[in-house]
Amino acid sequence: MTWADKTTYTGDFFEGKADGFGIKKYADGSIYEGDWKADDRHTFNQEAKFYDATTGKETISMWK
Repeated sequence: MTWADKTTYTGDFFEGKADGFGIKKYADGSIYEGDWKADDRHTFNQEAKFYDATTGKETISMWK
C-alpha cells in the first residue's frame, strides 16, 4: 500500500487495515518493522525495530 506522501506499508492486512506483521516506510525515511492491529503499531511483548531518519538512530526494543 502506498500513500500520496510516498509512505509505504508492506505486510499483512485484515479487513483492509494493517494487521499482523508489517513494515511501514514513512515519507521522511523512518521505518517501523513489527506487528500491527487495525492500522496501529501493536507489537506487544515482542521485538520491534524503529529507524528514525531525522536522528539516524535505530531502536530495537520490546514495545508495550
